[in-house]
Amino acid sequence: MVFLFAYSAIYKSISLRLLVESAQAYPDSVSIEKLHRDAVLPRFKDRINLLLAGGQLEVKGDLLVVTNQGKRLCRKIDGIRVFLGFSRSGLYYSASPDRGGQL
Repeated sequence: MVFLFAYSAIYKSISLRLLVESAQAYPDSVSIEKLHRDAVLPRFKDRINLLLAGGQLEVKGDLLVVTNQGKRLCRKIDGIRVFLGFSRSGLYYSASPDRGGQL
């Protein structure tokens, strides 16, 4: 299972996909707005649809709600992340907004 998470972190990484797609489609430069529209939003929508289809999220009115199944998955991922020492490494870790260099 750990191997699956490691593979998924690399293969399904949105950050890495953005980097690869940006380098291929826009070899010189690209605006943040264009990258957001063409790469970020479609990937984000795909991920939400996968979580909805998998039962980890559900729609209630105009809100997305994490289901009990989704909460269990989060605890598993967090446990594996901590076990592997990724707790502060950036992999599945959200840095505080006061960290420098973020948009």
